[in-house]
Amino acid sequence: GVAGDDDFVLPRHSKELHDAWGGPRALRYFDGGHNGDRPDWFLEEAARFLALQLHQESKGRQALVARLRLPLSPAAGAPDVAGRSPPPPPPPPGSTGDPGAAPCGTPP
Repeated sequence: GVAGDDDFVLPRHSKELHDAWGGPRALRYFDGGHNGDRPDWFLEEAARFLALQLHQESKGRQALVARLRLPLSPAAGAPDVAGRSPPPPPPPPGSTGDPGAAPCGTPP
């Protein structure tokens, strides 16, 4: 969306980003500034657009997982379908997170 009175992200910059994006896109113009209220019609259209794109991405990911015969959720410590490693587990309660540190409340 392009707010005609936006003086932070200029309308021409929004148009340039729109033109450079290779995927599905739609550009809508409305009155207002950078942090102004957006018209209801725009919010509804943007929500529908995002829901459709996310649904298609999800279907594509599920198809890829099925085609490659990958588990839908990775085994512990294994990277996910996108190749991202899982975050480390949180430290146990009362721990500082430092493996060499003494437990809380114990003298060093």
